[in-house]
Amino acid sequence: MSAFSISETAAIRIRKVLKDSVYQDPVARLYERADGGRFQDLSAQLFRGEKTIGQLESSAVQRFNDLKEHFEFVLMVGASDRCDYTQDDLLDIDQITFVLPAPVANLLAAYQLNFEDNRFFLRHSAGGVRSLQAILKAS
Repeated sequence: MSAFSISETAAIRIRKVLKDSVYQDPVARLYERADGGRFQDLSAQLFRGEKTIGQLESSAVQRFNDLKEHFEFVLMVGASDRCDYTQDDLLDIDQITFVLPAPVANLLAAYQLNFEDNRFFLRHSAGGVRSLQAILKAS
C-alpha cells in the first residue's frame, strides 16, 4: 500500500498557510467547507437580533438536512495549534506536520493532496478525484 502524499504545489501552499498562521507551532489540518450561501438569511436574522442562536439552530439543521446533497464541499487546509493534539494524531509528510490520525491516514494511503487553480483536492493513485467526505463514507 502506498502512503498519503502531497504534491509540491500543495506543500508550497500549506507552508504559506502555516507561516501566516497565528500559532507558534502550527500543524496542518484537512477539512471540507460547504458553500454557506444558502444560510445567509439565517445569519442576517441573527445579526439583526430578530432571532437567537437557539431559535435558529433547528431551522439551520433542518435546512442542512434538506440541502446537504446539493452542497459543493471544498477541501481546505488550515492551521491548528500543535498543543491541541496528541502525538498519535500527528503525521509528518514532506516536513509538514498534519493532524492525521492513523485510521484516517490509512484511508488516504492511495491519495495525493494537490493544489491547482487555488483549490486543494485529493487525487487517487489510479486516477480520479474524490472528496474527503466520499472517502470517509466509503470506509
